[in-house]
Amino acid sequence: MTLKATREAELKDVLEGRKPYLLAAKSVDEGFDWEEASLGVDTSRTSNPLQHTQRKGRVSRYFVFPDGRVKDGVYVNFYFVDTREEKWLFKAQDQGKGASIVYVNTIEEMFELESEIGASNPN
Repeated sequence: MTLKATREAELKDVLEGRKPYLLAAKSVDEGFDWEEASLGVDTSRTSNPLQHTQRKGRVSRYFVFPDGRVKDGVYVNFYFVDTREEKWLFKAQDQGKGASIVYVNTIEEMFELESEIGASNPN
């Protein structure tokens, strides 16, 4: 099977509910079009502002499902302390381009935080 055929088969499995998620190194970069995607997790921030905007937009763009529900997309960047990615984060914050910075030590803390945000935002 070719690489393209493999990618198409994997995406089809997700779209048809046989797999719960799609994991790929650059799955939300330019050219990726899957309106239903509601969660993007980026573990390698890019220093290219356009690429970052494209990645974020793939998940956070407005979409209405056929049943009338409006997608509530979330895009998460993981930054590790004392890395160049953390330096990019601080630079973006200084330029007013970023969102809140919250440090967590465990994945459980991240889920607790997500629950708190979801409870305070009924939309």
